[in-house]
Amino acid sequence: MRNVRTMWFCCMLVFSAAIMLILISAISETQVTPNVRPVENEERAFNQTLQQSLSKMSNAIERLEEEDIKNKQQLYDLTSELLEERAVNRNNEKLIKIIALLDEKKPDEAKEIINGIDYEKLSDKGKFIYDGISTVLGF
Repeated sequence: MRNVRTMWFCCMLVFSAAIMLILISAISETQVTPNVRPVENEERAFNQTLQQSLSKMSNAIERLEEEDIKNKQQLYDLTSELLEERAVNRNNEKLIKIIALLDEKKPDEAKEIINGIDYEKLSDKGKFIYDGISTVLGF
């Protein structure tokens, strides 16, 4: 009988120890889990912020690249216009020089210069003057 009592006592002791270990484990889990969850939430929030920032930066880069393409095209157009205007100005300067040579009675030199003028790159007034000079020089 004593063996049975001892056995029951030992079983109760082991059972109580197991319950106490389960309770201690549950209590420590609840204390650790609240600390882990805010860290996970902070990491998620940080990752979301990073993704939003990356998205905004990508959009900004795309917008800047589009603006860059437009600006390059505009620069090309303006450069082309400037070169055309320079050609017109050079031809107008040649016309002025031809008129001066005609005033000085040097038609041979005027003929050499008029051959170097690009008629298509003259303004309307320049074409009118060119036509008049050509008539005088016999072209």
